[in-house]
Amino acid sequence: MGRCETPTLLGKALKLSYFHIPGDHFEVSINVFSEPKAKSITGLVSGAAKGLVIDMGLLIEGQAPQELPEQLLGGHRLRRINFAKLRSPV
Repeated sequence: MGRCETPTLLGKALKLSYFHIPGDHFEVSINVFSEPKAKSITGLVSGAAKGLVIDMGLLIEGQAPQELPEQLLGGHRLRRINFAKLRSPV
């Protein structure tokens, strides 16, 4: 099976919203339906999604020398996604 290891800056392609409680947690919500193109792609892969494995690494992009090197904030693996159980319809 093929692999795709091209990094993507989601904040430049999709609408993100943030929620932060200092010292407790930082939450990022990614709206995959915010762009018509992303919604269309999501609809196309929904049938094959049950066989997909998506590994995500999350970091905040460093833009100044003092913000580098960037460090991984966290990661997540999505396996066998069932689009019928999403909160938003595809």
